[in-house]
Amino acid sequence: MLFYKSIKYNKIHYELLTIFLGIFLTANFIFAQVFSSTKDLVNLGQINPSFLKAYTDVNVIAAWQAVEDADPELRTVKIGIIDSGVDVNHPEFEGVNFGNTPQNARFDHDPTGHGTQVTGIIGANNISAASPSNYISPQMNGVVSGINGLDYVIEHRYDGGPNVFKVLAQIFELSVIEDVDIINISSAFSFSNCSTVLTNIAEGLFFPAIGLYSDVLFVVSAGETTQIVTDAECFLPGALGNNLDNLINVGGLDITGENRWANSPFGDAVNFAAPAVNVYAPRPPFMGESDGQYDEFFGGTSASAPLVAGAAAIIKAIDPADLTPELLSAMGFAGR
Repeated sequence: MLFYKSIKYNKIHYELLTIFLGIFLTANFIFAQVFSSTKDLVNLGQINPSFLKAYTDVNVIAAWQAVEDADPELRTVKIGIIDSGVDVNHPEFEGVNFGNTPQNARFDHDPTGHGTQVTGIIGANNISAASPSNYISPQMNGVVSGINGLDYVIEHRYDGGPNVFKVLAQIFELSVIEDVDIINISSAFSFSNCSTVLTNIAEGLFFPAIGLYSDVLFVVSAGETTQIVTDAECFLPGALGNNLDNLINVGGLDITGENRWANSPFGDAVNFAAPAVNVYAPRPPFMGESDGQYDEFFGGTSASAPLVAGAAAIIKAIDPADLTPELLSAMGFAGR
């Protein structure tokens, strides 16, 4: 499940909400097998249900069908991703529109494939859409591509390592030059002792860089706690989740999908939480491997954020109005 923060949000309790696009959902929705064959992810789940769990925990399949049943008019949505680059040669990205993504972001600088995994969760292609016979195991599809007829563009930018000033520059480029609707940042900057002075300086950099572009929704990962740093306000840019209406800071849930992931920061700066354990995603090949590899165990809030960004992108495609956590809740996130 996705969780929206309670007013007295703390490390023990996340207020449970039914996940996304509830405006179209009914409480008694029942999975229809006839629908599943047009989605790579569902076909994958029929082979190994555990690969599907993180996605079913956020009701993504139900949301896809509900949107397609409602048949709303859809606009093209542009999604910015600031990460380690993406392996555009992976079969999951064949046919995906990468817009003006520069060459230095069209391969993954991270040996483990962090940027490829994040990008895949959001926008891996769906080869089953045209015909179930197209499906090739163990292919998946991203949250956005599960809606037939939804056109999307991914603008990926390399985060420089990550480097704070590189990320700030990419925020400007994606917001102003590319005019994206959403930016996903699955990296978090923190200080070993959560120094008030250093944190305030960093906030002073990110606040105007993000707040200035109020028409862009920023979805960011909350980070990962250490033995001495656990407060979400010690991690940037997520610390601004309590200050900016156009930023959603995403914490992580454990394997049950109901409890806080042990290493997820907590506090008032966290807005939502999504699965942070065993999120199935594509990755680049390691030495000696062929193309088309997958990670069954991608995790951390780095994996949580793109689940939320993908959901927000679908809503942006339906209604381009600016999104905030409160607006998402008003659009059908019924608490229970």
